[in-house]
Parts: sequence; C-alpha cells; structure tokens
Amino acid sequence: HHLNAGAAGITDPAERIALVRLNLQAARLAKSATAFAAAIDLLEVATTQLGPDGWEAEYELAYELYHELIECEYFDGHFARAEARIEPMLSHMRTDLQRASVLRLRMMIYTSQGQFQQALFAGQQGLKLLGIELPQTAPECQQAFMGEVIAIEQRINSTGMAALLESPPMADPEQLTISGLLSDMALSAYQVAPPLAAFLIARGVRLALTYGHSSSSAQSYVTYGLLLAGLLGRYADALALGRSEEHTSELQSLRHIS
Repeated sequence: HHLNAGAAGITDPAERIALVRLNLQAARLAKSATAFAAAIDLLEVATTQLGPDGWEAEYELAYELYHELIECEYFDGHFARAEARIEPMLSHMRTDLQRASVLRLRMMIYTSQGQFQQALFAGQQGLKLLGIELPQTAPECQQAFMGEVIAIEQRINSTGMAALLESPPMADPEQLTISGLLSDMALSAYQVAPPLAAFLIARGVRLALTYGHSSSSAQSYVTYGLLLAGLLGRYADALALGRSEEHTSELQSLRHIS
C-alpha cells in the first residue's frame, strides 16, 4: 500500500515494473484467500502502473495481469466488466494457447449467466485453436463418445488403472488448457446438448489417462462413471471409476500440501 501511494514518484522503469510484479503477487495471495475485491483493486492499480504500452514492452506480464483481473472479476460476480475485457485482450494475444485460455474465461462467464449456447461457441473456438474439432450432430456425438469409451478401455487394459493413477500430474500447458476447456464446456453442453456433454467428459478422461491428472480429472472420472452406468449399464466399471476419482482427489490433495 505504501509503495503504491508513492508510485507517482517512481521514474525508473525497472522499479515501476518491480512494483507491478509486487502488486500481481499480492493480488494472487488475495485471490487464494477469496478476497476477490481486494485482488481486483491491486490488479487495477498494477495495470495503471504498467501503462498503455505494457502489451508491447512487457507482454507476458500484461497477459498475467489481465488474465488474473478477468478471473477475479468473474469470481466476484462482475460478469459484464469481465466480458468487456475479453475482446481487447484477445486482440493482443500472440499465441493460440493464450487465445484459447482467454476464450475459456469467456466460456466460464457465459456459463455462469446461463448463456449456454454462447458458452459452447466460445469453448468450441478455444478447442479448435488447439487442434480439436468437435462432433456437430447428436449421432456424431454418440459415435465419437463410443470411440472414446473404446480408447479409454484400451488405455486401461494396456497400462493398468493402478499405474495410471500413480502417473505424474499433467504438466503440459496446452493439455492443461484443453482439459479445462473440456471440463467447463461439458457443464453448458449438459444443459443444451447432452450427447456432446458425454463426448466432452469421455475425452477429458482419456486426456487424463494419457497426459496425467489435473484439477479437472476427478470431476471427469466421477461423471464418466455415471455415464457408464446410466447409458451403458456398466455398473462395475462405474464403481471402479468412482474409486479412481477418490484416489485421484487424495493424490491432488497430497501434492498440494507438499
């Protein structure tokens, strides 16, 4: 706070950037404590300190600041403000991965407001940027879902569920973004396109079994288990997936503590 009060007197660009980074760090601490209003205040101060040339001079820092700001406004219920920042941010993006991450934020905002079709469109755009084309019709979704079921079975049979559950956490940034898009998009798809939701959930499970577990994996496992039971009558497999979800959640908790 005291540093920000004296920010107007800082003329050294390096010192100004250092202050921006301190505000970003403090905002993340506030966000982790669910103090979203405080985080927003710190991030707005930081974006002002970064200045209008921040996207050119400090691209990665600007990306982190505005991504966090949109996220915190979303968590604090300021959906209109958060959405208004999306398009300007997209205009500055240099990589498809970052564009997809921003589109995921747009999807989350739409989903929270019950705008499910708009959310699906944003998610579809994000996944397409990362090389994933979604099935369009209900029969295509059902066929694609069964293809994922077969691929998941093959993965489990070849490696063993125990070994898969002990695999390292997902670390690849692109796969993490895809995992998040699939999981979040399934929430909207469930409301307006259930066959697509089934495919998205199954694809998320296969992704976790291939690249490692993420924060989205536990939800994918348990929902996929419900699909196996409800759609295919495979109750034993559903129970095994439920136990896998429990184990995955425990591993995530232990890794977070360590």
